[in-house]
Amino acid sequence: MEAPAGPVVAGSGLKRFVLVLCALALLGCGAPAPDLPQAEHRNACNDTRLPDEVRLERCGALLVSGELAEIELAEAYHARGFILMEQGRLEEALADYDRSITLEPAPTRASVYFNRGRARVGLGRYGDAIADFTRAVEINPTFDSPLSWRARAHADLGNYAEAAADIERVIDLSPESYWRMDQEGFRNLQRQRCVYQRKAGETPANPEMCEAL
Repeated sequence: MEAPAGPVVAGSGLKRFVLVLCALALLGCGAPAPDLPQAEHRNACNDTRLPDEVRLERCGALLVSGELAEIELAEAYHARGFILMEQGRLEEALADYDRSITLEPAPTRASVYFNRGRARVGLGRYGDAIADFTRAVEINPTFDSPLSWRARAHADLGNYAEAAADIERVIDLSPESYWRMDQEGFRNLQRQRCVYQRKAGETPANPEMCEAL
């Protein structure tokens, strides 16, 4: 008769069985169960490496899950709106940005207003776009992208003095170390400022520099 491999402890088999059940069911026995499908949808919705259609499908699954808090819904609508905008589906993107802003009780994310403004520029709604870019800058005064786009919208409306002022602010916001790394970008901004100042009937502060650009 073969000897047992080790001591047999009463109830040890039952304990192992309970532990296996806990591991499989992910119930009690420690941390609450993670919502794996929802987490996967969220990750895929924001994963820029995936094809747009896959991301749109996952964002949509999140939005109809009925399991998101309002702030999470706002983020999901923003993410889907950005994908739609990149595809040129601007009206659909605008609708999602509207929902995102409406769902957040006190909107504090400048990026939502910035992206809605971009969609409105694409639709030729420059006045509304300027309002969005202005709100984005109010929320985050150091966010220079809305200023660049607001300058563009002002220029499209013929408001060249305002466009030049916005470009001036973009230049002032960025440290010299940044412009040393992106000298071509800096020259482009200076060139834009000169063009807008001249169209506004203003004399550039440094006319020699404008001539050299």
